[in-house]
Amino acid sequence: MVLPIRLGAVALGLVCSCLGMYGAFEFAMKLEGDAVTYITLAAPVIAGAAASIPVLAEATWRERAYLKALLWWAALVPAGAVVFFSAAERVHVAKAGAQAELPKLHSPSPTQSWSAQEPLPTRLVA
Repeated sequence: MVLPIRLGAVALGLVCSCLGMYGAFEFAMKLEGDAVTYITLAAPVIAGAAASIPVLAEATWRERAYLKALLWWAALVPAGAVVFFSAAERVHVAKAGAQAELPKLHSPSPTQSWSAQEPLPTRLVA
């Protein structure tokens, strides 16, 4: 019973970390103008490295290398912060882009001089 739960947890962790790595890569590509640079390659590596820190910390703890394990857990704090804030920045940019599109949807077209909320102009018959 324990083995399927562990395998499920590992699979879920791998899927989540791969999604984070892909998101970091796509965001870096957009920032770099769709050019592959060291920044676009470093972004998913950082996300993947941060995801592997708890595994390394647990392995060193089991080997009774307590100081190394504590150092790994201490390294997780800034690495986790980098991953969290980069994900928050991606969400912010996505929301800002959607908010920037709203005025375009509500503005009148070039052939339309009146607002959609105003009644249609009536023609006076003489």
